[in-house]
Amino acid sequence: MAEAWDRTKDAASIASLELFIANYKDTYYAGLARLRLEELRKFKAFSMAMPVTLRLQNTFYTSDASSRDLNDIVQELTTLSGGKVQINLYPAAAIVPIFGVLDALDIGNLDAAWIMPVLRQGTRQLQ
Repeated sequence: MAEAWDRTKDAASIASLELFIANYKDTYYAGLARLRLEELRKFKAFSMAMPVTLRLQNTFYTSDASSRDLNDIVQELTTLSGGKVQINLYPAAAIVPIFGVLDALDIGNLDAAWIMPVLRQGTRQLQ
């Protein structure tokens, strides 16, 4: 059974994992196969999902080192999502003023922001 699992554990085929589970029903390895099957189904559901585009506004000027980090993060997120998540990155104050970013997030004018938390220190109650 362990040898069969060793050959099946990295399978990308839902059918082969289902067959393994059917053959080894209530064993430890069947439990592992069920977990792998669940991962595969989630991955397939994600890969079939429609692409998402997010509006992200930076609150730092492009010359700031933090902005260079943000560009790398945006590229990495796009790569990790297989292109399913696209992020439109806007420079500081392009959509809303820097001090209006949190309000814009609240009402949906922005999806995300690269922000320094002290911008609104003391002006909002935490819920």
